[in-house]
Amino acid sequence: MKIQDDYSRSLQEIYDSFPEKTHEPLDQDIKLIWGYFIAWGLFTLLALGSIVYLVLLNPFNESFGIWFQRSGSLISLIAVLTETVFIIKLSKLVNISHPVQLTYEIYLFRRFKSLLNLSIFITAILLFVGTIIWGYGDLLF
Repeated sequence: MKIQDDYSRSLQEIYDSFPEKTHEPLDQDIKLIWGYFIAWGLFTLLALGSIVYLVLLNPFNESFGIWFQRSGSLISLIAVLTETVFIIKLSKLVNISHPVQLTYEIYLFRRFKSLLNLSIFITAILLFVGTIIWGYGDLLF
């Protein structure tokens, strides 16, 4: 079987083709990736909640429009930071030292491609919204 086949075989078929001793480390990596994704999501939500709280708190008694505008820069910063950390954490799991390891990595990539795409999509939206708010938020108020 060729490595190219690993891109078209079902994930379950690839998983079942691994030796039994590979299932445990693979399952641990899967749990780790889910943990990274959950941490990414929670941190992003916490950061956005903190930004909303800061805007509503208005610590320097400035107009709501000014704080709303400033929040855009924080949204953009948080989006880039969290996505970068998530991608770095995922990249550290890749360590191909043997052709069999490549199938392992292909399996993980295919299994979590949708999560990675979701995080990139959300980050892009946050960057877009944050930048628009940052540049034009004061005009809304």
